[in-house]
Amino acid sequence: MRVYRRGPADEPASRIQQEMEHMFNSLWNWRYPMGVSPRGPWQPPTDVFETSDALIVEMEVAGVREEDLNVTVCDTTLTVTGVREDRRSDKVTYYQLGISYGSFQTQVHFTIPIDVDGVVATYENGILSIVLPKAKPVQVEARAVTLDLSNDLSEERR
Repeated sequence: MRVYRRGPADEPASRIQQEMEHMFNSLWNWRYPMGVSPRGPWQPPTDVFETSDALIVEMEVAGVREEDLNVTVCDTTLTVTGVREDRRSDKVTYYQLGISYGSFQTQVHFTIPIDVDGVVATYENGILSIVLPKAKPVQVEARAVTLDLSNDLSEERR
């Protein structure tokens, strides 16, 4: 097994890669309305799928304490924010760093009407699962409107 050490010379390329990924993610979200918008220094892997009666969002947020997660739903946007505390030590030498730390914000935009009062979030084994039930269709009744020809509105407009 080979271990590759990354030094300061690799940092500019890494930053450019992150900026390009952010740009393409932004483009993807603009073109597809039910997309995931990343915000913050790291982005948890996120799955969004639909069942017959709900939208389901699952996020891999291992290492984030439950009290450090916030879930809000407003209109057609689900927002998840959180913080994974940095556990790295200055007393050791790292050969590979693959775990992201810090705060994150993820927004999921959807076009399907959601029953906001029925949203349920659970956190188990590092997976945050959010169930967004679809809103029941509103039954609109048509009613007949009678015409009142005794009042001439055209003279009132003058």
